[in-house]
Amino acid sequence: MAIITLRQLEIFTQTVEAGSFSRCAEHIGISQVAISGHIKELESRLGVVLFDRPSGGPAVLTLDGERAYYRARSILSSVDGMIDEARLRSEANTRRKITVGAHAYCIGLMQSGLAQWADMHPDIEMVFDVESFTAAAVADAMKGNRLDLAFIFALGPSSRISSEFVCNESLSVFVGQDHPLAAQNIVTARDLSLVPAIRLSPADQLGLLVEQAMEMVGICPPSGLQTDNFGLILSSIRQNVGFSCMFTKVGDQETAPGGVKRLPLDCAIPAVQIRQIVRPALCDDPLVRELQHLLVESLLRK
Repeated sequence: MAIITLRQLEIFTQTVEAGSFSRCAEHIGISQVAISGHIKELESRLGVVLFDRPSGGPAVLTLDGERAYYRARSILSSVDGMIDEARLRSEANTRRKITVGAHAYCIGLMQSGLAQWADMHPDIEMVFDVESFTAAAVADAMKGNRLDLAFIFALGPSSRISSEFVCNESLSVFVGQDHPLAAQNIVTARDLSLVPAIRLSPADQLGLLVEQAMEMVGICPPSGLQTDNFGLILSSIRQNVGFSCMFTKVGDQETAPGGVKRLPLDCAIPAVQIRQIVRPALCDDPLVRELQHLLVESLLRK
């Protein structure tokens, strides 16, 4: 009897989710020929065609392929659950560790919940991953069992991973109090598109979300200073180097005399959402759910 391997199922599901053989090969770091070989072997063992491969066009999932994909995802999820159960049992006699992915800004907002949790469960180790705060990063980390709970920044739901809305963080535009735009009663997207933007560096995923939010309302300014140094951003705004789009709450803390001014825009910039994700295998874990509840309460009280 031909044996279907977990590797074949993993390659197949990753190919479907990547959208093409070439993108899957690039994502997981093996050749496209190897991807094709795994798929052909799986098709041979299943006795069905999983992808139509038109000459010169992209491979398209067949009806049999769709059925196989959902069954493969179920099998792989069951295997992940078995691994998680074994891991939890092996940790039963050691100190439990829960890993949370969140941006440092979110962690700052969750301090009351974290303090309450630490008082209630001093025997449980808390680990934070401050690099995993987008859907893509969390999806990869949870697939590798490196995260238990996460709070991501997003502009809406993602196809990469299921998430639940928690709250919004509104965005506003700030300039120096002596900037020409500061004197206007209404500022338009066109006005801002003529002024350099002080941005977070391109490597910062939060900065990319802010850029996307501005583009959604037609704000497409020329590039100015790019930095992850918040102090430098503020001093540059005060010196009228340009404007900066940031969380309203953060900018409003700097609006004292001599600071910055929030501009009255003619359109609302879409808010950045904070969304929560629990690793599927831990959805029924009472400790993870308790921690999730405390942290969500902290975010809603912010």
